[in-house]
Amino acid sequence: MAGGLTQTHGVNSRPPLDPLATQAFAAVSPPGQPPTPEPLRPHSVTRLLNYQSPTLDRSALERYDRLSPDEKQEVPWQYFSYPSYARHLASHHDFFLLRRFAPTQVRCLLYLQACIGRMESQLKDWDEFAEKQPKSYGNSGSILDDDFPERTKIIEQLVPLVQKYDDLIISFAQIRARPTAQKHHFDNIDNWFETYPESISNKERFDEGHHGDLFPVVPIPKPPVSRLLERIGALKWLSTTSPRSDHDQEGLAHYWSDTAIATMSTFIVIFFGLGLLFGPIWWLNYVDHHWKQLLIVTGFSTLFTICLWASTGNRPFDILAAVAAYTAVLMIYRQLNGP
Repeated sequence: MAGGLTQTHGVNSRPPLDPLATQAFAAVSPPGQPPTPEPLRPHSVTRLLNYQSPTLDRSALERYDRLSPDEKQEVPWQYFSYPSYARHLASHHDFFLLRRFAPTQVRCLLYLQACIGRMESQLKDWDEFAEKQPKSYGNSGSILDDDFPERTKIIEQLVPLVQKYDDLIISFAQIRARPTAQKHHFDNIDNWFETYPESISNKERFDEGHHGDLFPVVPIPKPPVSRLLERIGALKWLSTTSPRSDHDQEGLAHYWSDTAIATMSTFIVIFFGLGLLFGPIWWLNYVDHHWKQLLIVTGFSTLFTICLWASTGNRPFDILAAVAAYTAVLMIYRQLNGP
């Protein structure tokens, strides 16, 4: 029965340590010692410093220079493999996608939870065992000088497990909170693999078929109007950036300035905002019927709401507050301009 003493435990018998937990986590933290990271051995650093890079003779270099792009395309796993793929992913935040491995991470958390729960149950057994000893023989008032060293061993093994459990919860919560990749993210990756098929081993295409598990490492929130501008080819061509050293040198990707797109978006929002502000004011000046004036206020308030959503995104309370202020301005002008 979990959490209680078994019937085989007498008053003077000790509940045995869980052999599975002891065997699984003995290497995590040696008894009596806090968990410490393994230091980098000096000879490992020396071996890295003394490593010699390979050299190519002139004939190999000349043979490589004579290769045409079509010849390289015949063996993409040599010329367009992980080095090229890594440069492509690192060249822009829209390209850099990774998997969450959400089910696997949750399973790891459940595994750690089960291990911690089992050891916690065993620790409670020892606490109950000490409490039910004869009077003055069950001291639980000291952790460092515990009369039952088995409890200290359990706690020593629990410390690194709980730390791993907490760290995994925090890191997974942060990753899970990131937005899921959108269609244009998938298209960027799919276009690369369509251009260079079999460049990466199919056994290592862990992103394929898991679009719902992918997330952008550097998510850049963009309002709907900015995303709309990015789909207009002429505007993307106008905002194209000059080649940089961190861009993909294969010429497959086209890069445009996010700052230029944001500037265009700001200009459009200001232009339409001024039109929505002064347009109905001038119109109301030439309309005398109240119901027509209310139609103008209602129509422009609705249009203003749509424009606010397109420029700010999903911020309902801010949008409603701005629309209320906008409508109040129009209604005040309508009253001042009334008969």
